[in-house]
Amino acid sequence: MAGADCVFSENDYLYADQSRNKEMKKFIALLAFASVLASCGVAGVSGFESASEPVSYIDYRPFLDDDFYFIPNRPWTGGFTPIAELKVVLTPSTYRHEGFHEGRPAFEELDYEGFLRIVEEKARELGADAIVDFKSSLKKDVSGRPTRFTASGFCILRD
Repeated sequence: MAGADCVFSENDYLYADQSRNKEMKKFIALLAFASVLASCGVAGVSGFESASEPVSYIDYRPFLDDDFYFIPNRPWTGGFTPIAELKVVLTPSTYRHEGFHEGRPAFEELDYEGFLRIVEEKARELGADAIVDFKSSLKKDVSGRPTRFTASGFCILRD
């Protein structure tokens, strides 16, 4: 009669399946929640969008005085000589190690115009006087300090 102690009914199997289903649902819910948490990071703020300011903009006028053009999201319609594709990424580390900090404020105090001056300098070193299809962004930490500046575009020499 030793085998009689291990008898399972159909209800026992049904209960075991329901229990496994509950555990699987909990696991899936936990995995989904962890995925949502993992996707939350430092939010990026472009030069035109800022959650803390009702109106924000990037003023390109100071560069016009120096005869340099930033042309966002559109091609140059006049004659030009193509120079190069340019991408500049500044973080606190690259700012110091690449020598961008010399004669400039600390990275945490760098503003957008200061960053654009660096981009202009790099484009002029290539022989360009304009950047078309220009895009830029700024990421800030929770306290509002910059953590990463990024800019890219196609450098040209206008005719």
